[in-house]
Amino acid sequence: VMLATSPKWNALPAASVPRSTPLRALAWVAAAVVVGQLILGAVVRHGGGWAVVPHMLGALVVLLVAVIAVIWARRMAVLPASPRRVAMVFAGMVAAQWLLGPAALFHLDQPLLTMAHQVVGAMVLMHACILALMMQRVTQP
Repeated sequence: VMLATSPKWNALPAASVPRSTPLRALAWVAAAVVVGQLILGAVVRHGGGWAVVPHMLGALVVLLVAVIAVIWARRMAVLPASPRRVAMVFAGMVAAQWLLGPAALFHLDQPLLTMAHQVVGAMVLMHACILALMMQRVTQP
């Protein structure tokens, strides 16, 4: 609600990007992959040791999606600056998760690392969703 009512959201140029842009679909895929990753993380955290390997593979998928999103966002000349910045921040948050994930896993006695990993994971999800919504808004119907 806050995003959709903000002045920056209303200042986004509507329908300036062709509907066929792959970044639009990738942004929704990113949000879905991050949700799956958060579910796997919860399973690992609450005693599902079997999910560690799938969780790590999921982290690799999220990283790949984030890198592709940044590359595509930077190459799209017609893309407004706001979605491009959100893609960059999304990728930065994913990079932070790559540092925090192993730290949290190998230092279970440090609850601040685990908490930081969860908080940054929530921020990754937020940025993936914002990117998907922004791409939905700026693409042609």
